[in-house]
Amino acid sequence: MVDRAVVWTEPELRFRLGIQETIIDPKVGLSLHGPLDFNSGRRSFPEIRLGLICKEPAKIISFLEKLNYTFSEQKVGDIKYKGFQTIYKVPIRIPSEGEAIKITDSDVSKMLWAKDMFKEIVQLYDDKIQEFHDKMRGKYEVLVVQIPKELEKYDNPQLSYNLRRSIKALAVKRGIASQILTEKALASKYVCENMWNLSLGLYVKAGGVPWMLKEFTDTESFIGIAYGIKSFKADKLFYPAWQKSLTSTESMCQ
Repeated sequence: MVDRAVVWTEPELRFRLGIQETIIDPKVGLSLHGPLDFNSGRRSFPEIRLGLICKEPAKIISFLEKLNYTFSEQKVGDIKYKGFQTIYKVPIRIPSEGEAIKITDSDVSKMLWAKDMFKEIVQLYDDKIQEFHDKMRGKYEVLVVQIPKELEKYDNPQLSYNLRRSIKALAVKRGIASQILTEKALASKYVCENMWNLSLGLYVKAGGVPWMLKEFTDTESFIGIAYGIKSFKADKLFYPAWQKSLTSTESMCQ
């Protein structure tokens, strides 16, 4: 039982330069004013170009194209998603199937017989990321990488091996900003929230600056905190999940 709680006031945020209004909710601020760097002259990209490594190009491209659609609120706390260019004031370019680096059924089948399957999976992604890097050098801002359903069991933070972390490490080694897509993200019924989370992640990873704190001193630090209920056999326990994300919401598309 929780017998004591401390509530911190949400920090006030500033958005597009020249707008003095401060807003607590990032989605509201972006919807009303656009990102901080929109008219600052500091944004280094005229568009955000996505690269893609995946097993199901048509499915993933169809999902990414939703970034340019409008989605109404679906649950309490939602803010209408108005489309990437409307919100961030910059177009996003979705890759074609011909531009995607594909993971084939044959690639997956070979790994199923490997003695050290996880090592082989990581090597496969290493090869695909290198292929992408050689082919698309300078032609993209963020690389989107799918973890297909067959490999999901290796995307488990409870295990000593974790596919998501390994892929990100392989990308960082080559100076690539990556965005992981899982089956959970693709199948989510909360499309409005999903597109907000994904769009913000892509914008920040491309080098965009969505907002700034109204006030900030050398003695302050802000992090995101999510709360949940973890079930055990005998009882239930509230626990905090500390995040390093720039978003204030839990993203399913890291």
